[in-house]
Amino acid sequence: MVIRTRAPRGLTLVELLITFVMLLFLVGVMTLMTVRSKTVFQGAAAHSAARQDLQTVLMKIAQEVKSTHKALITDGSAIGKGAFSFMAATDSNGRFITAAGGSLVWQKYVIYYIPAGTTTLLRREVYRDFTDPATNIPLTASELATLCNGTGTTVMKTAQKVSLTPDSNATMSAAILHLQTETVNQHGKRDTQSADLTVLLYNLKRK
Repeated sequence: MVIRTRAPRGLTLVELLITFVMLLFLVGVMTLMTVRSKTVFQGAAAHSAARQDLQTVLMKIAQEVKSTHKALITDGSAIGKGAFSFMAATDSNGRFITAAGGSLVWQKYVIYYIPAGTTTLLRREVYRDFTDPATNIPLTASELATLCNGTGTTVMKTAQKVSLTPDSNATMSAAILHLQTETVNQHGKRDTQSADLTVLLYNLKRK
């Protein structure tokens, strides 16, 4: 008796095409998931870096501001994207100048501002002789506007808004420092962040 066995049947062209399409679909899904995961990771990393930069600049400014008095602050929030100035008692070498009685001797105006049409936060110093009591006053808003002429040292390049407002509600001498930034990641998405910091100022006398 002869037993005949059937030869294994190969895949038809239709089956091969279906298999190929399914493989392409799976590869496409995996690629899309990888790209999205990479985009999310890059966005989170850029957001974290921008936040760190904002906090660093905010703390650096606050360190300077805290040695003044709220009566010596000029709010220039209506200038460009924001500006402010305050009187400081540090000389060109960064040393605090004090009188014989221990009170600070004012040396200069420190100005932070964002020129209109830019996102660059600038810092500049304007020295003045404050020995005459008549000159021992903060800048007026118009004087501050004139001094915000595009000169100064670059502090950051992603600033959108900055302000320093004396806090009239605080029981102690204090001011509210506000900074807003905006960055654009490599995928073209904008990331706007802002932070407020209440700065406790030394309770200095205006001398």
